[in-house]
Amino acid sequence: MAVGALLAAGCASSDLSKSAETNGEVAECLPTDAPAPSAVVRAIWFPNTSSFGSTDASPLGHATGVLVLAGDKLYFMTWNDPEHHFDMRHVIDFLPALRIGVDRLGTSAMLVIQSGNLSFDSFVLMKGGQFSSDPQVTQELYEKLQALRAKNPQADPQTGPAGNASAGAPGFRSCVNACRVNPRRDETQRAPSCGNSRSCRPGGRARSATC
Repeated sequence: MAVGALLAAGCASSDLSKSAETNGEVAECLPTDAPAPSAVVRAIWFPNTSSFGSTDASPLGHATGVLVLAGDKLYFMTWNDPEHHFDMRHVIDFLPALRIGVDRLGTSAMLVIQSGNLSFDSFVLMKGGQFSSDPQVTQELYEKLQALRAKNPQADPQTGPAGNASAGAPGFRSCVNACRVNPRRDETQRAPSCGNSRSCRPGGRARSATC
């Protein structure tokens, strides 16, 4: 099954980690020094968003793609269907993050990360083919991130030790995203485009710096 079709496949978990084809395409887009992915999930990225309640208020829109856990970073990529490869859209160093939590609305779940610069990134992990959150995989990914943070404690000289939010993610507040966002939006997905985001070509690794 083509990666584009797999991203839209119906009645499936958001977890794509067992898809050899998806993992191969993801590997092409990762930096050359990145370890193999330990998680690949279908997700919607909401930049500058701290909860379900602030998704509509964000002027940056959202983007649909995959969220990849590889080593000590999270990578968000979108599928470029005309060119048949993933494009890197955003990279998060989650170890020194101020808080990581899970916001909930009914049965839906949203992974929320507040970085040391007070910016927010939120992700709703989506089941295939339907606008339905995957709370189980969201909780599992949250626990993986927190376990890695516990093994690798970080300290920020201005804020002190990185904090860990509870699963309810209380105390989050909306701030300006630190990634320099191009105000021009993708007309289809209203997806933000960082000035230093990069494209990945088949057979080659990403070339430019990440945001």
